[in-house]
Amino acid sequence: TIPRPVCGFAYTVAISRSGVPYSWGAGENGRLGVGDDKDHHSPQRVQIKRNINIWFASAGSVHTCFLSSNGNIYSCGKKEFTGHGSTSDIFIPTLLDSFGEEKIEQVSVGPGGYHTIALAKSTRSVYSWGHNRVGQLGFCCNEISPEDIVGGC
Repeated sequence: TIPRPVCGFAYTVAISRSGVPYSWGAGENGRLGVGDDKDHHSPQRVQIKRNINIWFASAGSVHTCFLSSNGNIYSCGKKEFTGHGSTSDIFIPTLLDSFGEEKIEQVSVGPGGYHTIALAKSTRSVYSWGHNRVGQLGFCCNEISPEDIVGGC
């Protein structure tokens, strides 16, 4: 059974009751997390380590974030928006290690699909990264890695 589906731009992600993510649709930039940038017309198991339990996903236009049950974010897709600061697209969900020991409680990819915001569990800090054309990150520049919003612009 697939109880938690989310829709991105021309693709879908769903998480099984046992915490296994699946995706299908347009695979540009590796946003499906299945190891390639091809389109897939049926659900494919996302290539994340089998011992990682995913309980939430957020899908945008060109990238996807997966939140594990232990408070870690894994992301894949277009390099500028995944939060890794990579020079190439990310085809397999990769741990976003910008938070140190901090565990994340919520993550959301913006409806426009090019920026992300995350809420830390213990400190309640808010982190954001991605496209910032109109200040949607809460500070005055584009960030390819997560930044705490404290202070804003």
